[in-house]
Amino acid sequence: MPRPTVPVIAGTVLLLLPFSSLSAPPAGPSPQIPGGGGAPGPYPNTGVTAVNVLAKGSATFNSNVQITGLEGGGPVAWSVNRYNRGDFSLRLSPRNPAAALGNLNQGFIDFTDTAVTLAASQAWRPSSNRGVVIPTARQNGPVNWNDGEGGFFPTVGVAWASSGLGYSMADGSWGTGDLDINTGRAGTHASSPEGNFSFSVAWFPFDQGWLGGDVNNPVLGDPAGVLPDGSGKWSTPDSHAPGLTPGMVRWVDYPSGSGAYGGLAQIRLPGVNSNTDGMLFTTSSDGNSDLNITNVLPFTNGEGWSVAVREDSATDPTTLSGGNDQSEFQFLYVPYNAVRLVGGRITAAGAKGAARGDFTVSRTASGTYSIAIPGKTAASGTLLLQAAGADSTETELPSRAILSYQYTAGAFLVKAVQVTGDTAVEAVDTDFYFTWVDFAAPLAMPDAPRLRVQGPVDFAPPLSGLAVTGANLAVDPAGAEVLVTSIDNNNVHGYTDPVTGSAAVSVLLGRFFNPLTLMAYGDPFPIITNGAGDILKHDVKFNPVANRYIVAAKTTARGTAGSNVVTLARVRPFSLGGDVPAAETPIIYDAAGAFHYDDVSLAVSTGNGNILLAAERAFTNEGE
Repeated sequence: MPRPTVPVIAGTVLLLLPFSSLSAPPAGPSPQIPGGGGAPGPYPNTGVTAVNVLAKGSATFNSNVQITGLEGGGPVAWSVNRYNRGDFSLRLSPRNPAAALGNLNQGFIDFTDTAVTLAASQAWRPSSNRGVVIPTARQNGPVNWNDGEGGFFPTVGVAWASSGLGYSMADGSWGTGDLDINTGRAGTHASSPEGNFSFSVAWFPFDQGWLGGDVNNPVLGDPAGVLPDGSGKWSTPDSHAPGLTPGMVRWVDYPSGSGAYGGLAQIRLPGVNSNTDGMLFTTSSDGNSDLNITNVLPFTNGEGWSVAVREDSATDPTTLSGGNDQSEFQFLYVPYNAVRLVGGRITAAGAKGAARGDFTVSRTASGTYSIAIPGKTAASGTLLLQAAGADSTETELPSRAILSYQYTAGAFLVKAVQVTGDTAVEAVDTDFYFTWVDFAAPLAMPDAPRLRVQGPVDFAPPLSGLAVTGANLAVDPAGAEVLVTSIDNNNVHGYTDPVTGSAAVSVLLGRFFNPLTLMAYGDPFPIITNGAGDILKHDVKFNPVANRYIVAAKTTARGTAGSNVVTLARVRPFSLGGDVPAAETPIIYDAAGAFHYDDVSLAVSTGNGNILLAAERAFTNEGE
């Protein structure tokens, strides 16, 4: 198995753990079972899973809803443990799937149960740190429950703040939080924007290699002055697939030059042609009851996609979700070479564009498309749908079409509408993506190496007062530990230079971490202290022959002639040193010379343990 990779970013340590797609995915966290509670089922990171939720309203419009059951689901089981009109807490892999259905089909109610014994809650809370959730409305409008509200057309999104209980997929803790599915009504409804209807949900775990993330609102007024307005950022540090960076998301001001960011983003995935390589599915993760819709448009040059975020009541294509607090969305990339893929891009005329798998499609009316998949019914799986064409009037913007589907007469009938008034819609033709998610044998990513992200942890305790700069690391594979190093040029802990006996001006610190969990072994400790000046550059390598870490640093003004010299130190592994000071007495290289040394680098021979030190040196009157 490859060694863990542990990047160090701005005073934090972040773990990227490589593993083979042909081996078992990494284990999940240990569930922290409350007294009287029960453990969840298996950790749901082995592959895609989906479910159909049958929800309906009654002749009385209030906060209630009825869930009559789950029409198919799998391969991993699902549960619903908290629901009212427009809000549904879905959970993954309940320990007892049959018992978890006991809180459904209870009539038209607002269901909540905080008991630790509830079978539906003895399950995992889907986490944006571990995968992407894409919901789809699976009931075509107009939906009319004869409740005095009239017919409506469904919209759906997600929220990452739920009152439903369960176990965190990130750390195994028991409590509320994570996934809610939000269901709404297109247009403006004075009584409430929420609605009841059937929907489906699909889960794509990062551990299977799926690429996606949960995108936050655009950066505006970065206090550090580092990021320009419109920069992308994740909703949480870990809410993305390993290997993706915030720079792959860029918000565009609209109209161009207005400085108004929010509502229009661009996504570029390196090496991916958006016209020929795959599809992008999105959903709003804003979490408000008044839902947003998200649609995409591939660039004509294939270099990415535009993503438009709008209120589901927007009647004007240029009215985007403005401001800096309503633009959150999730995205999922589905490559055309995905295993068992049935789907692709369908043109507004109902023809196959880039498509894979066995299916037929036709346009049967304005904004209506029939998709037939041989041998598949409503109980066999679910569709993901994504409008992927240009708006009919503002062709540089993605369509504002709202999609839904319903299984009818042996085919999946997809409808596309756009809002024209408070409660009025019109059918609209649009290009769209669809993907079939089979409950028995869902699509999967092609075999390839995978990565797992372990969330960032602080190099030093948050209240330590350290302001470290620069970072490096070395791995002791036999001792299962990582030495992370960084520089404190303020010497906040008052260390002394053991060579000169004077107070240190600068200190090179080290700290040991477990490479699989990032648990710190002890506190930061001094490796090299410089009483004459700053420590500006350093390197660290592990020497398996000597069973020591070797550290080299440029120590300013430490030479006897006031020159900048290289100081070398050895550090005992934590597995040998325990709680005793780990650094051994440093030596100064060429202390008596008048030469100035700058950049330093180390290499170690794993065969005989010899060390190569490379350092830039300034020769008098001869440059460097």
